[in-house]
Amino acid sequence: MLIACVGAVGLILTSPAPDAIRTAFGATALAWLATAFTGYRAIRRGQVDVHRRWMIGCYLVTLAPITFRALIRIPGTMELASPMVMIPTLLWLSWAAPLLVYGGGVALVRVIKRSAGFPGARYVARRESNPHDCDPALARVLRAPDVSGTLPRLHQAFVEKVRTEVSRDPRLTALLAGGSYIHGGFDRYSDLDFVVVVESGGYPEVMAARRQFAESLGNLLSAFSGEHVGEPRLLICLYGPALLHVDLKFIVADDLNRLVERPTVLFARDAADIEARLDAASSIGPSAPRNGSNSGPGSGCTTARPSWGAANCSRPWGCSLFSAIRYWGRCFMQGRAAAARDKANGNAG
Repeated sequence: MLIACVGAVGLILTSPAPDAIRTAFGATALAWLATAFTGYRAIRRGQVDVHRRWMIGCYLVTLAPITFRALIRIPGTMELASPMVMIPTLLWLSWAAPLLVYGGGVALVRVIKRSAGFPGARYVARRESNPHDCDPALARVLRAPDVSGTLPRLHQAFVEKVRTEVSRDPRLTALLAGGSYIHGGFDRYSDLDFVVVVESGGYPEVMAARRQFAESLGNLLSAFSGEHVGEPRLLICLYGPALLHVDLKFIVADDLNRLVERPTVLFARDAADIEARLDAASSIGPSAPRNGSNSGPGSGCTTARPSWGAANCSRPWGCSLFSAIRYWGRCFMQGRAAAARDKANGNAG
């Protein structure tokens, strides 16, 4: 898709067609890339229903050339206005109209399903208010599979080291793992996301000494807390000489009432209690903001991801597409500002 979009940009820039037609073609390419990227981002977050809706939208944009050909063959269409007006108009309609119709259809189906006479209306309304909310029975079905046998040697050795150190400290009651450990796709460049559950009475002491705990796990090259991503409970670590990125998040058991993702239990002094808390958690998936950050036990940037409208918007497609474009533009401007600061700091140094 990226190659196709690059080719489309080249054709648009070099085409002798009028600006209105080239702009319409450019908008089609942007919509195609935007819907595909947002669908990919949703499935990476485990949002299957959102991913399905965005990918159907991507297919509709992919069929835009066929839709355009069908529209111009409708008798009398090209007679409504001059070709220089009708061609750009039909190019826009070839993808925007199907997306709007599909979005309206999805919204209508939601209204019908949430009506009082529809079987399971209460469940549908609950899922719409929080797409990741589910009852304990479903949570048990969604438990993460054990992928420990697929870990690279470096990662496997580090997991065992963390498990050993946690078991030695009586103030630490459980060790959970999230991220790639539960989603799969591990390679030697993957990071490790740990959640360390601490007794409430010893939590301040553990937080004060968490760097020492990180140093006990291996050759710690660097470590810093996660205030910059809105998660002060997080310690982001880099180990070497074989580089390994590790996130250590320290929480108390009561924080398990909201989940960013359903973690797997690597160690627990009271396994039944931890599993019961995880099963009873009110949310599975990236959600539940709390004072600018998420309160679930997922670690690192996973917990600090913003609730941008493209992934979670339940409104028609046009609203979601606008939210996605606005989000990407904001990220681009923030990236440019960060690069400018880094350059200024380098010159000052």
